[in-house]
Amino acid sequence: MSYDVNQTDHYCVIDRDFMSPVKWMAPESLETGIYTTQSDVWSFGVLLWELMTRGSKPYPDIDEWDMLSYLEKNKKLPQPLFCPDLVYSLMKQCWNLNPDKRPTFFDLVLELNKLTTTPSEDGGYLQPSKYTYESPQYTYVTLY
Repeated sequence: MSYDVNQTDHYCVIDRDFMSPVKWMAPESLETGIYTTQSDVWSFGVLLWELMTRGSKPYPDIDEWDMLSYLEKNKKLPQPLFCPDLVYSLMKQCWNLNPDKRPTFFDLVLELNKLTTTPSEDGGYLQPSKYTYESPQYTYVTLY
């Protein structure tokens, strides 16, 4: 994250030497300060929410110090206006309180790729990018 930590309220001091972006952190990371792939999936869900809101601040009315208790009540960010139900469903899966029940990044790529190639009920769909390609180890998706 490239915010000036002296100019924003997005960060919170968890220990004396480290400012943390608490509104993007998974509950287990807020508790322990330990980050895993599963906690990264949580953060990706918040990033996806930001993208669908065109850059709105997540949890604008929640103080950073109250985030853990807020999240432990299984409260979620609301579905953004014009956000497809399937995309919001993916976000909510990313925000599962049980880290082991969150999707993997591989699963997320597969689901997001389906959204670009499968017509929706109204006949529309997102066009797959001409820059989508696969390598033996990774799948890269560039959405424009």
